[in-house]
Amino acid sequence: MIDSTTMSMSVSQYPWATFRKTKAGIRLHLRVVVTKELTLPDKGILLSAKHADRTQMGDLLDIDSDAIHLYDRGYIDYKPFDHLCLHDVRLITRLKKNAQVEVLSEQIPHAGSPIVKDQEVFLGNAQNGTKMTHSLRLIETQ
Repeated sequence: MIDSTTMSMSVSQYPWATFRKTKAGIRLHLRVVVTKELTLPDKGILLSAKHADRTQMGDLLDIDSDAIHLYDRGYIDYKPFDHLCLHDVRLITRLKKNAQVEVLSEQIPHAGSPIVKDQEVFLGNAQNGTKMTHSLRLIETQ
């Protein structure tokens, strides 16, 4: 799992950590390994809060095709996701509301299933160069 948390700080005491006009803070980007036996922090990056989550994804990523990689939506970046697909890495994330989705096919979920939508999709936009070359499975649950 990869996620981050921002810790607010006083801008007058920590001007080096300014990330807005009136705010300062640091952000901890953390990779956590979760197995049946244990959960433990595996790698962390501590930076001023002005650094966006997705800029740290490359430093937190170890390609492991035996694992399922779970990302907070702040780490969504289609080019690294395409790279993961190229290496047969499984990933899970929540899409942003403004995500560009091209539906390739759709499967009808079983009646009574918590799955509301099950589609094969391309993410991104060809016009701005973000469209993925690998398709993903988009699942919406209730």
